[in-house]
Amino acid sequence: MSDYLPDECLTEVLVRVPVKSLMRFRCVAKTWHSLISSPAFIATHLNHARHKASHGERSKLQDQIILFRHYSACEYADEDDHGYRTWITSDEEECFALHKDDESFPHSPTLNLKPPHNMWSGQYFPIVGLMNGIVCLVDWSRCIFWNPSLNTTMETSFRTGAVEIFTLVTKSWREVAAPGPMYILVQSKSSPQAFVSGAFHWVAHTPPGQGSSSNVIVAFDMENEVFYEIALPSCLSSKPHLNMTVVLLNGSLVLVPDNEVYGDSYYSNSVWIMKEYGVVESWTKLFDIDIGEQGVRRVITFRNNGELLLNSDGKELLSYEPYTRETRDLHFKVRPSDGTSYETGSYFVDTHMESLVLLNEAHRPRLVGRIS
Repeated sequence: MSDYLPDECLTEVLVRVPVKSLMRFRCVAKTWHSLISSPAFIATHLNHARHKASHGERSKLQDQIILFRHYSACEYADEDDHGYRTWITSDEEECFALHKDDESFPHSPTLNLKPPHNMWSGQYFPIVGLMNGIVCLVDWSRCIFWNPSLNTTMETSFRTGAVEIFTLVTKSWREVAAPGPMYILVQSKSSPQAFVSGAFHWVAHTPPGQGSSSNVIVAFDMENEVFYEIALPSCLSSKPHLNMTVVLLNGSLVLVPDNEVYGDSYYSNSVWIMKEYGVVESWTKLFDIDIGEQGVRRVITFRNNGELLLNSDGKELLSYEPYTRETRDLHFKVRPSDGTSYETGSYFVDTHMESLVLLNEAHRPRLVGRIS
């Protein structure tokens, strides 16, 4: 068929094909292999996926695929025909899986994934972020870029004490010339940063011992490679311990509770949205989370149906409908090897977008920045 189609037409067809099928199509002919493996096609395929995601071109909400990570032995509830629930414990491991964002989550993954690394010190790798279909994981000295769709990785070492950008084409770190932020960035376990308007965003606060407490959002512009600040609502800007982190909801910045950050010195249960990017006056309180006496430990993410995925103080994994205040227990817990308590810090959930990035190691665009 490709003998009768111009390359431009063939490209328009193939950019709409899932990654798994494209890997098979590379075996059709040498010309197909060359086209699909080319940097130009990889970039076009990625841009098409971005456009599709940003414009909500999905026939059903449950078509949304999410990446779910948890660590250690997990317990899940299995009910028999009489409604009796039995807790079943799996073997201890770090687990990655792709799920549909529907009623089957988190018990029926569409695909279980092999972790892209060996564990260190019996702990899980912190996830720095997920972008362009690439998951970035780090330990004390290593940085791993992983494409779950292709199961390909690239590993590099890094140094601390600098703001640097890693370029895949040169496989090297480059220090950013602009001065770093004067604030301490809060790295949430569940949502490391939020990327919107060409910039990464973190909740940040003034260092200890520097006068009155001040909280802001610090952003890093990837194109201009500079930091800038976005003010928080006045009622939150001076909290001594702002137990909140920033996530995205329909392309807008949202502040959500993260009560694991500083312990229990200040309990947060409110959710705020910035309706117009960069306009401080557009901060609006959406709602307070009310799940009863157990309280909110941290919000992990927003689901496609508008519910919040969160942990309670009792370590349960819950789905919370904010307007009806209905809470559903997803009957899923994780437990460390000593069995003494439940470990929730390894939970990570984010939207998964298929891409061909890392199909070839060369000729890849700049991917990610890192603050050490």
